[in-house]
Amino acid sequence: MKRILFGTTALAFVGAVGAGQASAADMLSMGVGGYLQQWIGVADRDDDGADGGVAAQSDTEIHFKGSLESDMGLKFSVHVELEGDRGSNAIDESYARVGGEFGQIEIGARDHAMVRMHQGISDVGIGLNAGDTQKWVPGAYLETSGHAIGNARKINYISPRVSGLQIGLSYAPDDTTQAPTSAPTGNDKDGWGVGLNFQQKVADMAVTFSAGHKTAGTVGMAMEYMSGNREGSPLTVDDYDGHMDAIEKYAEVGLAMGSGNLQSLQESAARAVTAIDAATDMTATKSDASTYTNFGIGVGMGEFGFNVAYAMAEGGAYKLQTHHVDPNAGTDSATEDEGDDIVTQQVVRDGSKDHDVWGVSVSYSDGPMALSLGHMTHETDAGGERNATMLSGSYTLAPGAAWKTSLFMAEDTTGHKNVTGGINEGTGFVTGIALSF
Repeated sequence: MKRILFGTTALAFVGAVGAGQASAADMLSMGVGGYLQQWIGVADRDDDGADGGVAAQSDTEIHFKGSLESDMGLKFSVHVELEGDRGSNAIDESYARVGGEFGQIEIGARDHAMVRMHQGISDVGIGLNAGDTQKWVPGAYLETSGHAIGNARKINYISPRVSGLQIGLSYAPDDTTQAPTSAPTGNDKDGWGVGLNFQQKVADMAVTFSAGHKTAGTVGMAMEYMSGNREGSPLTVDDYDGHMDAIEKYAEVGLAMGSGNLQSLQESAARAVTAIDAATDMTATKSDASTYTNFGIGVGMGEFGFNVAYAMAEGGAYKLQTHHVDPNAGTDSATEDEGDDIVTQQVVRDGSKDHDVWGVSVSYSDGPMALSLGHMTHETDAGGERNATMLSGSYTLAPGAAWKTSLFMAEDTTGHKNVTGGINEGTGFVTGIALSF
């Protein structure tokens, strides 16, 4: 009996080894793809303190991807994008996908479904709806898709396309980071999104419509209300201005004066700082969820294509704004002397974080040649604006190889961090070769 059991066990072991060898041969294998773009161009910048000129730029990504289909009909795939021209954050996207008749489920660092399903405007050059203009004229970042939201680690579901309609859902536990090992911290910054894309052929027209929405939690910013000091006396405008003058005088003038005057100014500045600090009598936090909503429509008619896209973003951010309040307003004691008003700080919406973007484009293609003309406008609720108009051409030289050229003009009045003055505008001409593999 022992011999029979031993022989059966040995056969099972050999069979397991054979099965293991067979499955190893069928394991997921990796392939390499990606793209490489090399550009040279000239930009004329008009913002204060900045010069234009000639520049050579590149954009390279190497994609490692593989797939495997099981006997059950499930398709497993892996996708990793390596940035070829970036010193930090070298991995752009990294995710695993499981697909079948039910659709696709993705887990990892990946764009929101809303971003991928968006029907944006078309451009055959360096990219108008992708922020590429700011690489030549800083500050002129424009897009309606939502790529700037980032590739936070999330789970996506993409449905099959049924009667032309496809739906996507996304959830990110922390919509602000792509870190591979972020520990749970309460999910105060989680984000979810939904997107849909509908495609239909109507007579000789191919019509595509998209809509998407994303919302994410934000942590409230600490706000301080300045209304009165701890002794109960209000801080008037004259008091506040006097204290600020003392501080500025010490900072700007005091260090260049004699030691005697320096000590006096230093003591005055110290008293001013203490007085202003004492006027803070209450703190609070304030924030709303940030949202991003976009729409897009594209119509193709033979060699021509027409696209219109729109996006609206609400940052959910607030800031402090100083106000002067007459404590006797509406009474017989009201005065026109603003120096007696009380300095207060109120929490107001930060309009620079809220914006609307729209774009329109027309394109033409004939064999290896393609042309496009597009315009985009970005307006913030704080009053700033960005505009860009681009004419582009492309000619396919070989499969996966194209020569591309763009001529554009752009303007930014939003006080972008990369703009040396409050207003920036410029023109650019860029040409180069784009390879995909």
